[in-house]
Amino acid sequence: DNDGDLDLPMNWGYWDDFPQRTSVGDGEGQRDGLWIQDDAGNLRNMADEWGFDDMYISRGLVMTDINRDGWLDAVKAQIDGPTVVYLTRCGENAWLQVDLVDTTTKNTAGIGARITIEDNGERWTRWNHIAGTSMFSSGPPEVHFGLGERSSIDQLEVRWPDGEISVFHDVDTRQHLKIVRR
Repeated sequence: DNDGDLDLPMNWGYWDDFPQRTSVGDGEGQRDGLWIQDDAGNLRNMADEWGFDDMYISRGLVMTDINRDGWLDAVKAQIDGPTVVYLTRCGENAWLQVDLVDTTTKNTAGIGARITIEDNGERWTRWNHIAGTSMFSSGPPEVHFGLGERSSIDQLEVRWPDGEISVFHDVDTRQHLKIVRR
């Protein structure tokens, strides 16, 4: 929801050949979940309210901004069915997407870089990775920050995999920012 904290989407699917599985719901699956974090750090499953609570048997989930509108969209890979895409629009909260290009090494996408942003005493850190965090799926190597009502951030720091640091000040939000290291 781009409010500045991390949320947790989860999709499920049973294994036909896993005899120890526990039956849930119809005996073959369980509804997908979408836990949204509140200001106190509590997670609440909002999948039903947000239309995310499918019973598909899924093996992959990628969160990425498909239509480049600043909101993370969900792509679910089903077993025995089509891929399901959810294009999201959650409100007016700010965001920043960072894409890295490193022309100084063979690691041209800056995989392993740590990106930290700071604004008004708050700090967010993400790592640029290419491996998926879901089974049988992987998204593009880009880093997304939800930033609430901020129109800009005080500082963005990239710590490249070799330890070099690039720092940028007074960065506008609501943009796809490509940082090229030469």
